[in-house]
Amino acid sequence: MGFKVPSFGSSRGFKFSASTSGFFVSAGGRSVNLASLGQFRAPTRYRQSPIRSVEPPSRRQPNGLAPSWQRAAFKAVSNGDQSAMAKIGSRHAAARNAMLLLQMIPLVGDTDGPTQLEFGRELWASGYDPAGEEYFTTYEAGYTVEVTWSPGFTSTGPINRFMIGMLVAELEFQMGNIQQAIAVVGELPLNSATRSFRAYLLGQI
Repeated sequence: MGFKVPSFGSSRGFKFSASTSGFFVSAGGRSVNLASLGQFRAPTRYRQSPIRSVEPPSRRQPNGLAPSWQRAAFKAVSNGDQSAMAKIGSRHAAARNAMLLLQMIPLVGDTDGPTQLEFGRELWASGYDPAGEEYFTTYEAGYTVEVTWSPGFTSTGPINRFMIGMLVAELEFQMGNIQQAIAVVGELPLNSATRSFRAYLLGQI
C-alpha cells in the first residue's frame, strides 16, 4: 500500500498536491514546490485529533472457519466497541496491533489525543505495518482517512505505516514533544512532505 495524495485543499484557499517530482502548494493558478520554501510557520497548534474523517470500504466478514478472535474483532469494530477491541488485543497477541490501530485511527469513534498517542507510540515502536498484517489486510483494508497536519493543511490517503508515523509525529507535536516529533519524522522516508514537515517542526523550537 502506498501513500498517495493526488490533491487536497486548505480552509485558506490554498491547494496542495503531490507527485513524483515533489509536494506543491498553489493559489490563484500558481504552483510552488514546498521543498523550495524551507521553513514555514503557523500562529497556533492544533489541539484536537488530526484525523478528520474516515471513509470505509465494503468490509469482508469472517466466515465460520475464521479464528474466533477474528470474528469477535470484526463484531467489535462493526459495533464501535473500543472496550471489546482492547480486551481482544490484550488476550490475543496476533490481534494486538490491529486492535490498537483500529482504536487509534479511530475508525469507529473519537479517541482523545493522549490515548491516540499512547497507541501510536506502541505501534510505531513495534515496526507495525498494516500492509503486512493478516487481519487488517483481510477484513479492514481499503479505508481512507482525511488528516489535518501542521501547519494547517489536510490530506487524504490509505492507512499504512507512513500514515502512522506522520500521525504519531503530529500528536507528539500537539503534546509539546517537538524533539520526539522530529525524531519520528526522521525515521520516515525522505520526500517533500516529510522534509517540509520537519522544517516546520524545527521552526517551532
